[in-house]
Amino acid sequence: MEQSLLEDEEFIRIRKLNSIEGSDRRRSIVYDKPVPGLESPDEAAGEYNEDAIIGPPSEQEDEGSTTTVSLPIVETAKEEIDQRDLLLKGYLTRLHQVEKRRYRKGKDSAISFFADVDFDTRPTLLDAAVAKPLITSFEGPTFEKQIKAFEKSKKTKQVLGKLEDYQDTDNPMLKEVSPQESQLSKKHGKRTLVTYHSDFSGIYILMWMIFGWISIRGLVEYSASHEGGLSHMSIVIAMTENWGQIFVFDMAMWLTSFTTVIIQYLVKWGVVNWNVTGRYLSVTLELSHVFIFNYLSNMYFEFNWISRVFFFLHSIVFLMKFHSFAFFNGYLWNIKRELDFSKRALAKCKDTVSQDIIETLERSQTFCEYELTSQSSSVSFPQNISFKSYFMFTLFPTLVYQFEYPRTKNIRWLYVLEKLCAIFGIIYLMVMNAQLFVYPACQDAMELREQSWNNVTTSTKEWFYLLAELIPAMTIEYMLTFYLIWDAILNCVAELTRFADRYFYGDWWNCVVWSEFARIWNVPVHKFLLRHVYHSSMNHWKITTVQATMFTFLLSASLHEMCMIIIYRKIRPYLFLFQLAQLPMTYFTVHTKLKYYPTLCNILFIFGVCTGPSVITCLYMIY
Repeated sequence: MEQSLLEDEEFIRIRKLNSIEGSDRRRSIVYDKPVPGLESPDEAAGEYNEDAIIGPPSEQEDEGSTTTVSLPIVETAKEEIDQRDLLLKGYLTRLHQVEKRRYRKGKDSAISFFADVDFDTRPTLLDAAVAKPLITSFEGPTFEKQIKAFEKSKKTKQVLGKLEDYQDTDNPMLKEVSPQESQLSKKHGKRTLVTYHSDFSGIYILMWMIFGWISIRGLVEYSASHEGGLSHMSIVIAMTENWGQIFVFDMAMWLTSFTTVIIQYLVKWGVVNWNVTGRYLSVTLELSHVFIFNYLSNMYFEFNWISRVFFFLHSIVFLMKFHSFAFFNGYLWNIKRELDFSKRALAKCKDTVSQDIIETLERSQTFCEYELTSQSSSVSFPQNISFKSYFMFTLFPTLVYQFEYPRTKNIRWLYVLEKLCAIFGIIYLMVMNAQLFVYPACQDAMELREQSWNNVTTSTKEWFYLLAELIPAMTIEYMLTFYLIWDAILNCVAELTRFADRYFYGDWWNCVVWSEFARIWNVPVHKFLLRHVYHSSMNHWKITTVQATMFTFLLSASLHEMCMIIIYRKIRPYLFLFQLAQLPMTYFTVHTKLKYYPTLCNILFIFGVCTGPSVITCLYMIY
């Protein structure tokens, strides 16, 4: 019985997955460093050739199957027995080491392969600092109240004309200073126990009020000089052109993405095997989905550039959701396959094999059960595979699929109204800024492109003059686009779907290196790239972290460049090169003395954010 188990194809596959070395081993996204100094059993026994396995399949059991196989033919029975012993010893040795990756050191808690991405109940930064107080806890001026409360507390604490050290714990408006602030106060001979804080909601409202009045003035001047209002602007006409076709086209793109659910049903019913057919069918369909719809929007329907770039970005969103749903469940199909084998093997030969093999199978069963149940206590695999599950996933403002997400108890309709007002208000501001400032500069760029470039001095002056004209407007457009998508739209969708994790961006404005910006500017995309590109490339292609980082940047830069091709309908790799330039800039910032001057690094970063979009626009439009 023990020999038949050692010869079982599924047992050999599990051995390879759990091995420390070899191309087929399972890799953890949390810890994947083999312990140095361990002698590889494959070096003693030789690599096992899975292609040489032959043998008839046995009868089906449940949703899995067990195949009885024979080892490669050896010259003598003794050599065959020795090789089986080496396989068993090698597997047990590797399992001893793989437990250091599967389980936390000194604890029984397993390290899930989904531990790279986490969801929790949390707001966006602007909601936490500004937007939320506007509708829940805004109380007007607070700084003066804190000053008076502090002065009143001083008078009650004075003893013999001297101020005692104290800490006012009863006043919720006062908070304890940080250890750094305390040390700084001691250094200057003073002890400060409290500090003050205030709400900047008024500044937030004032900023939008200024933007609003500037746009109203521009609208009045435009109407007076062009004999028409907002509806006559070229930007508005382009945005509202063929809106009926655009709606139907986008709905078709959304509905056809549900083919990923059909593939998972075919795997569930045993029609196709995920490793043999399912994964390749999924990749083919998701790439075809992007190519076909973008080809139709660019070549057949001939939409304008605003519609074309919208469809391209939306198709990439569906691509990522399609891929995440497919390969999340694909990984769990393999885990379930291993779990089914371990359970059947334990049930059949628990009393006839050695204790080492029993422990091997029990560890495999424990880990697989943890993987299948760690994300949800109410939903089990493969019951999560349904059209309803994917439908909700397409509505959620996330690109990484899992069983469940943190949810809010109800919908705050006043909050939804606030975000809807923000969406339409920001779109109005973006249209006015584009029409009054960006569009004239782009027309100048087109005229400059038609001019002769014989006089290099004059041409250079004109180019820098155009750049100076474009930078303020493009910077405003850039910031408004960020706020529109990552705060207004995503928060509105999250509230309507009761999606509780609003961590859509970090404080990227405080970045000192470009690698930080790449992580926190767009958190949903970063999570997708982290799991399905960075870690997946290391696991599938067995590449290093540096190579995986380069591949991720190359893929991201290529998609950005494709967006520029969609807009300008020409291939000029300017944005691609600017994207890749983040790598040497990050290296220069981290590995030079510049890292000791974070404020200077932040100034250089903000300078790049302000000038980058304008420089790229000028390059694409002129050259």
